[in-house]
Amino acid sequence: MSGRPPLDGLLLFARYAFMPNRLGYCGGANERGLFEACVEAQSSPEMRDWARHFEGAYPYLALIAQANGLPDPLDYRVVEAYWLGNELLNGVGLAPLYDSLRQRFAPRLSPKALELVLGKAPAGAKPFHAFHVFEVCRRTGALAESLETLDNCRISWGRVQAAAG
Repeated sequence: MSGRPPLDGLLLFARYAFMPNRLGYCGGANERGLFEACVEAQSSPEMRDWARHFEGAYPYLALIAQANGLPDPLDYRVVEAYWLGNELLNGVGLAPLYDSLRQRFAPRLSPKALELVLGKAPAGAKPFHAFHVFEVCRRTGALAESLETLDNCRISWGRVQAAAG
């Protein structure tokens, strides 16, 4: 075993969730504390509570964890699966994803929109951030349907402009 500390899934979640949260698209309040935690690379119990306020992301995390027999929805592998994709997405069966989508979004969607979202599960959709942003959020009205909003919420490359320490 190496002397490296275990990878922190909560911190990974915070790093990906920070910008959409800061822009007001999702999650709870605590932008400043979250930013500081990311800079200091230290997670906390308060961050775990903050993560649960992501009504889009957190249920997907729970679904991925449960389907793969992992007890913590904020396990690093689960968080990576949701934001970037990994083999854990293949562990989520069609029926659990379909049922989760129906339970969560039926009250918020018209019958036609619900049918479109539910139809994505048998077509191969995965409980993945891009699916939620580009398919579910558009149909629920959780995000304004504009290229700018969708672009602000998607995961993309960044460029490090400076580093200190």
